Amino acid sequence: MPKFFRVLAVVLTLAPTAFAAGPAAAQPALPEDMSEEDRERLEAIMNQMPEADRRIVNGEPALPGEFPSAASIAMPMSNNRLFSFCGGSLIGPEWVVTAAHCRVRTTDKVILGRRDLTTPDGTVHDITAFIPHPDYDEDTSDNDIALIRLATPSAQEAIPLVSEDEGFSAPGEDFQVAGWGLLEEGGEASPTLMKVTVPVLDSTFCQVQYSVAGVMITPNMLCAGQDGKDSCQGDSGGPGMISDLDCDLDRLAGVVSFGIGCARPGFPGVYTRVARYLPWIEEQTGVTPPDECCACP
Repeated sequence: MPKFFRVLAVVLTLAPTAFAAGPAAAQPALPEDMSEEDRERLEAIMNQMPEADRRIVNGEPALPGEFPSAASIAMPMSNNRLFSFCGGSLIGPEWVVTAAHCRVRTTDKVILGRRDLTTPDGTVHDITAFIPHPDYDEDTSDNDIALIRLATPSAQEAIPLVSEDEGFSAPGEDFQVAGWGLLEEGGEASPTLMKVTVPVLDSTFCQVQYSVAGVMITPNMLCAGQDGKDSCQGDSGGPGMISDLDCDLDRLAGVVSFGIGCARPGFPGVYTRVARYLPWIEEQTGVTPPDECCACP
């Protein structure tokens, strides 16, 4: 059974304009005027695994300002347009966490502070570096995490990282996902940031479910979802969050990675478990989980 990454197809512009994306299928239709090089690049991303898609299914629109750290990653096109294809999370003024399979280039852009992609809200940042985890495995999706360094610091509020202890969430704990992905498998993309809350699932149960498709769930992965609710195509690299009730804030616990279809019974969303990568993130960025409740950078 094919496995899908959560790469999206949303066309927007640097200036305010009507949302220009048409319906996005399981393999989104690419703009006719896209260069052959960019077309081959996106097709390679979408086809890294036999099939992969992720988007917010049966969620609801995020409130204005609810997820200030949510990032949209886009490639420049003709006529001052951007093609949004992955998500990410701002963890420090110059650093965004995303999925390694998004294959970001320094010619791409990071959009922050823009809940509705059809507006000119927020800021568009250049990229100086894309750092995939050195042990990322395209065949298994293990270690599917990467860092983006922004050319200029963002004034948006960053999301604090989960602590090592919190990173191994108990089954049943609420896990909130946000993104601009498809609203249903094979359906239309949303220009508005969406959110959905699903339970964390037992890893052994998740492995049993995915074993029928020949997919290995490693200790570096976290499963979350329920029938009818999921991330979907376009949400790749975006945030999976758990609530820190003591501090009354969300912490970044997962990175949207892959799944089989979207919200299909028996196949929950699979996320990269951020807690496994805290030493690597600190080494690259200097960013660590806060020791106590804070207004994060």
